[in-house]
Amino acid sequence: MKFSLPSYFSYLLSGVQNVIQKRHTLESKLLTVKPHYPFLQDTIVKKTEITIDPEVFKYIQMNHERELQMVLEECKVQVELSKDLQASVMTVSPTDTKKDTDQLLEEKAGYLESFLQSFKKSQLNIASEIFDEIAQRWKKQSSVDGSCNFLVSFDDHRRLVQIIGRVAHVDKEQQKLQDLIQEVKEDTELMKSVVQVAEDNIPKSRLTLLEMSGICNRLRNDYRHLSIAVDSNGQKLSLKGPRSLIQEVKAEVFTFISKIIEQTTELPAKVINVLKRPEVSRFIQDLLQQKGIQAVVLYGQGQSSNEVKVVGVDSRSTKEAENVLQDAVQEKSHHLTAENAQVLENRIWKDVQTSIASRFKVGITVDTRSSTIWVSGITRDVQECFEKVENFFKENTILHSVIPLEYGTTRFLSEVWKSKLDGIKRELANCSIDMRVAADSEGIEISGTAEGLEKCLPQLNALVAAVQKDSVPIDKPGMKKFFLGEKGPALLKATEEKHRCIILPSERAEEDISVIHKVTEDDKVGYAPELICSYVTNEEKKISVVKGDITKERVDAIVNAANGELNHIGGLAAAIVREGGKEIQDECTAYVRDHGSLLEGQTMVSAAGKLPCSQVIHAVGPRWDYTASKLLKEGKTPKQERYLKYAITSSLKEAANLRSVAIPAVSSGVFGVPRDLCARVILDAVLDFCAENPTCKLSEIHLIDSDDNSVRAFTEEMKRRFAEEGTFKEERNRSPVVAFGFQAKSRAAGVVMTRTARSFTSHGIRITVKVGDLAKEQGSTAIVLCH
Repeated sequence: MKFSLPSYFSYLLSGVQNVIQKRHTLESKLLTVKPHYPFLQDTIVKKTEITIDPEVFKYIQMNHERELQMVLEECKVQVELSKDLQASVMTVSPTDTKKDTDQLLEEKAGYLESFLQSFKKSQLNIASEIFDEIAQRWKKQSSVDGSCNFLVSFDDHRRLVQIIGRVAHVDKEQQKLQDLIQEVKEDTELMKSVVQVAEDNIPKSRLTLLEMSGICNRLRNDYRHLSIAVDSNGQKLSLKGPRSLIQEVKAEVFTFISKIIEQTTELPAKVINVLKRPEVSRFIQDLLQQKGIQAVVLYGQGQSSNEVKVVGVDSRSTKEAENVLQDAVQEKSHHLTAENAQVLENRIWKDVQTSIASRFKVGITVDTRSSTIWVSGITRDVQECFEKVENFFKENTILHSVIPLEYGTTRFLSEVWKSKLDGIKRELANCSIDMRVAADSEGIEISGTAEGLEKCLPQLNALVAAVQKDSVPIDKPGMKKFFLGEKGPALLKATEEKHRCIILPSERAEEDISVIHKVTEDDKVGYAPELICSYVTNEEKKISVVKGDITKERVDAIVNAANGELNHIGGLAAAIVREGGKEIQDECTAYVRDHGSLLEGQTMVSAAGKLPCSQVIHAVGPRWDYTASKLLKEGKTPKQERYLKYAITSSLKEAANLRSVAIPAVSSGVFGVPRDLCARVILDAVLDFCAENPTCKLSEIHLIDSDDNSVRAFTEEMKRRFAEEGTFKEERNRSPVVAFGFQAKSRAAGVVMTRTARSFTSHGIRITVKVGDLAKEQGSTAIVLCH
């Protein structure tokens, strides 16, 4: 734009142009000239100034730049801070110089100034001796309560703390800093009275619980200047801190210790050995914490190896901890047979034992003296591992059985049908089945696992049953000499090979002839009980010791060693259900459902299913424990004796209207009652019952077991009492036992063999005498009846 001006204005215009170029030095003059020269309104820049601390403005730019930019954009102004760091003047100018009036610019500057004044800077001087402690505490506090609404900086050189930020936050932090300064001053004075004290001869158990209770950690957190050291082994408690705090802390600690209750409880030594393992000890302690029980269990501090200490903060906690401990541990035993004992030398068993002990919270102990394996430890793991142990022996124990057969049948099976026997062996190779001819050639010896024998016997029975026999009398003159001469045997051999049979010539006409028939449903294959000894009481009651299988015993009733839930899952109980059928378990389950579990000493009678007896008496025997062993050693009578005698007496009462009953060594298996004690108590119960019930129908009682040690215990107890009695009889040849008119038969697998007394020929007539059922005899033209 061009102006027509008088010549005297030329000088003034050039001066205005110089002022524009040097606005900072000549601005005041232009502002003075502007009211008198309206044509300069668009040329002169409007400005105003605001006083502000440069450090505050720098903080705003760094931490609140967005807010500052929004204010500048809203006011449509721009700012410039003096380059001199010591200055505190901010120049404000509009972004649109044409529209803003001086008044409007002042209003915008006021709004901007109000925003800037919402921030402030505060400084506090701190004494040199506490400056470092305050700085350290403040930094620790700031790491937790970090905020961007203020900035705190410590000047080590000037011992100065500076706070910059919004006014409200600066005032708040300034007050916190002043409180911290006062706190540090008080702490400094407090630390001048620090002392250290030690309390000795505090029981280790109480110090252990004190340390584990968390009280020491809480006290350390509550009192910063307090130090607590617990030495359980040295039975020492050390405290260090200001004197005024020490007295207060000691009072709280000893109040806690004085309320602690210790209780000694007994556990089997094998269980305690497992509990001492660090991982098992931690498991028990975690279990107590989960249940909210403030107690600890200490091992190795009792007077004997069977004692542990339960330490709780009060009597209730101690009792609860003791109950939890008793429920958390268990010990089960597996009786070893002679065949089981052989497996223990196998490396596979050692690997299994090591694997179980490393994976589970249990210990496996082999007691060769009592032929028992103990599984001890945490209840949950004991149950699982006990099944593994039983399955191991079931799968790896090699059992032996001999099936008695005729010489001819034995030869036929081993020679003619050898391929069939080999086929069975191949089929059951994983069960280690082996079959061979007995030493006297009158039977087949079988060896293998229990599963293998169970599968093998039916197949072998079928082969034996399929063997056909016949006898041909030789009456023609010279034939006897021919067959016993050189050519006869060769002819017989050729005949055998041609017809795949076995021919046995007999020189004596009276040689026994075997008559073979199939076993009836009631006959038990391969079972031959041994009568060891017997005694007839004054009441004419016969007591016999028998080694055999109670599930095959021909008596009117058998006694089952059951548990309180009548859950027949192991040992004799499982064998009874396996042989008798599932209906036995079903009847017991229904009884418990309707009437509840049985107590120790109680009995329940069920049907016998497929067993040869008529009923099963389920008797709940007692469980042996460490307390019972201790009482027995002290010459006292443990409650287990009373419970066992009551169980046997109850069983005899149930059988009082029957003729015969078989009783095993109740509670001597997994329940752990010593066998000699078991035999003594059972025999006491039997004799007392006979004396009290002389006229009852029950007249024969079999004390029976398949375990050698149990049979030996029964036998020794009988000898000790009755060896000098006239009615005591020891069966030295171990003859089969006969009960109530049932004639014992010589049993083989699948066949029952009876022999003729004599067979001979007289006057052209062949006479054969044999034992059998005359009514079933076939092919006879005449039957002679004898009276």
